[in-house]
Amino acid sequence: MSFTKLFPRFLCAFVPSRLISDNVLLARELFSGYNQCRLPPRCALKVDLRKAYDTVEWDFLFATLRLFGFPAVFIRWIEECVTSAHYSVVVNGWTISLSLEVHGTEIVQLSFADDLLLLCKADVQSVSLFRRGLDLFASLSGLHTNPQKSQLIISKAASGFRDSLLETLGFQEGHLPVRYLGLPLISARLSIADCQPLLQKIDSRIKGWEGVQLSFAGRVQLIKSVLVSLEVYWAMAFILPKGIINEMIKRLRSFLWKGTSSSGYPKVAWEVVCRPIEEGGQGIKDIFALNRALMSKHLWAVIKQDRTSIWVDWIYQVRLRDCSIWTAKDNKGAWGWRKMLTLRPYIVISYPFSYWGWYFFLALA
Repeated sequence: MSFTKLFPRFLCAFVPSRLISDNVLLARELFSGYNQCRLPPRCALKVDLRKAYDTVEWDFLFATLRLFGFPAVFIRWIEECVTSAHYSVVVNGWTISLSLEVHGTEIVQLSFADDLLLLCKADVQSVSLFRRGLDLFASLSGLHTNPQKSQLIISKAASGFRDSLLETLGFQEGHLPVRYLGLPLISARLSIADCQPLLQKIDSRIKGWEGVQLSFAGRVQLIKSVLVSLEVYWAMAFILPKGIINEMIKRLRSFLWKGTSSSGYPKVAWEVVCRPIEEGGQGIKDIFALNRALMSKHLWAVIKQDRTSIWVDWIYQVRLRDCSIWTAKDNKGAWGWRKMLTLRPYIVISYPFSYWGWYFFLALA
């Protein structure tokens, strides 16, 4: 049995051959137009589960495994793993074994994402159906929603039903942008204010290193392995504003030459620093080029018609119903899709494809 087949298509995080950014891209598409009155009334439930990692009922877990068809011996192995924990402690060279009975499942928190997003038509009937479904799920699994942290996000077209929807569900009212899988979920363009958490992470890392005596080579390695890596997750989901990229470069440049995030006079142009080592640079990735390359990967999946991706499937069902990727206009659709279409000139076609009956190789320029 393939574990990948056990997970629905909309679960992309931590599943081989799937990208967590597909969830973010699709969610952004679904929230497009939430600030407009002319579209049908919609709402979204951002559900927070109380202690999602240690309150799962064992009976529910084992029953689920049986329904999936796992062998009884495998289920017993899982039962041994989650119902007891064994530790070995070494004290003065002596090994002491400890066996602890635990309540709830011993689950590594980094292996799961508890961001649950439910979308529906903004009416009492639809919201009531979700409420009953969440209550039934809680009674079976032991996973209860946290109404203080869960949010109901209502589109502008459904503002007239606001009070009745909130009363039916019992959640707090949420407003865009909200955090989803660690990124801001927006209905329009990405602003510099939306990206402040990214800049704050960079500032926090640099501040933690200010009291450490680091060599120039050490700062280069920290920029490569830590600071640039902080941007990768964002760069996989958004075409970042140039203002944000410039702010990031300013912080990286200051840390490289001064060891702090405060601005200073650089000794070498940043373009030279980003060159490969063989060409006299330091091999630091160009953030603008990295962002463009990571986002082009999604566009390439559309060109290849990778329908295993839920986001690509959505694009073909909604955005490319009456046109191709090459003829789609970059002034229609969600902001993220329009920005992605501007990357088409950077895509190099490495295999023959059909365009109005012609087959050829080309590099778009």
